[in-house]
Amino acid sequence: MSPTPPWVRVITWAGARAGGPVSLAADTATRARVATFLDLETVVSLLFEARPAPWMDGAQVMGRLNARVIRRCGITLEPFEEAIDESVEVRFVPPGSASVPAPSGEEIIDIEADDPPEVAGVDGIDLGALAVETLALALAPFPRAPGAVYEPPEAPSFGGAFAILGKLRGPAGEA
Repeated sequence: MSPTPPWVRVITWAGARAGGPVSLAADTATRARVATFLDLETVVSLLFEARPAPWMDGAQVMGRLNARVIRRCGITLEPFEEAIDESVEVRFVPPGSASVPAPSGEEIIDIEADDPPEVAGVDGIDLGALAVETLALALAPFPRAPGAVYEPPEAPSFGGAFAILGKLRGPAGEA
């Protein structure tokens, strides 16, 4: 069973194809759910400005995600604030669309080509889920507070594993 999505804001297919700006601002309860879902200390603010437009038999969503989150530094374990400003451009099609490429036995990936469209739900496109996914992908996998520097521990002075084995063996080759 998959976890309950922390933020659901579905725009209908008709609304997405009609175009026009859509602004989503997460309330306190939603920010708390997103923080728990993404294992963050706190989501201070979360704003998603989207501009859906018609695309083939679906819609294209372009926009910008702005967020401020509190994370734990992976080095010092102290909390720090991180600002996220991420652009979004994703194409969606309804289930059963002819615009989805048919799977073949061998996939050839062209890194210069556009991404294939995402298959959205029957009811429409979940902009809340898109915002949470964008935030998750924008977060650094190993958070580091500004100014935090990793200092490796000093090398052991016992001479290494073979020196210890040599001491166990005894003087000059005795077993």
